[in-house]
Amino acid sequence: MAVHTALATVTTSASPTVSASPGRGTPALRVLRHAGLTLGFPGWGAGLRAVELATGARFDAAWVQGPHRAVRIEPVPDHLLPQGLIDSPLLKRQPFAGYRADLGPSLGRMRRHAFDLALAHLDLREHPLALAALEVDGLEAATRVRLRDGLAATRDTYLSHAHARAEADDDFVPAWESPSQLSFRRAAVFSVLAECVAADLPAGCLPDIVSDLATVVVGDSARVQEFRRVEHVHPAALRGLR
Repeated sequence: MAVHTALATVTTSASPTVSASPGRGTPALRVLRHAGLTLGFPGWGAGLRAVELATGARFDAAWVQGPHRAVRIEPVPDHLLPQGLIDSPLLKRQPFAGYRADLGPSLGRMRRHAFDLALAHLDLREHPLALAALEVDGLEAATRVRLRDGLAATRDTYLSHAHARAEADDDFVPAWESPSQLSFRRAAVFSVLAECVAADLPAGCLPDIVSDLATVVVGDSARVQEFRRVEHVHPAALRGLR
């Protein structure tokens, strides 16, 4: 901050030019440029010394403690989406059009949308434990514990399948299509479902699970592309709640 204030003080002083060569005045900024110096890191000390020699200004204790002219720089607002996704036709359809119109209240629907896409992607949409985990509002504590334990056991089963099938993977098949990876991703989904049940949130609410699901929704299908749009809109909704 002091370095940049120093530059502002020098360049807005009553004597804004110096003589870099006979018969020609050069602004302080150009002195630095000609010398190959900056006021950034590293090398800011040499840059300040060059300005001192060129302008006669002294950056001593008295200068540090004195008044300085400063300009407030307003932060540039974040874009809702990365530039490459702004014109995506998918964002003009529902439910994305609704998400963009009212981001904050859409957070719960976005997370459920992401979960539905992940379950469909892994052929788990009709799994009874997955369905039960997403409709847990009002469950008694003991029932909730049994459901969480069932989800954890299912996760462990898929992990065992993954380890057992890893040796059969074909190196020439994309990783997301190999038998072991499919089991690993299904195990990850049941792990996230168990966390959702343990969170015991009100109806329609889910914890922040989108980034966790992003590691299991892989490939190049239309469903994966739709998930990626949810993944990019979700952070904007989070920013709107802060």
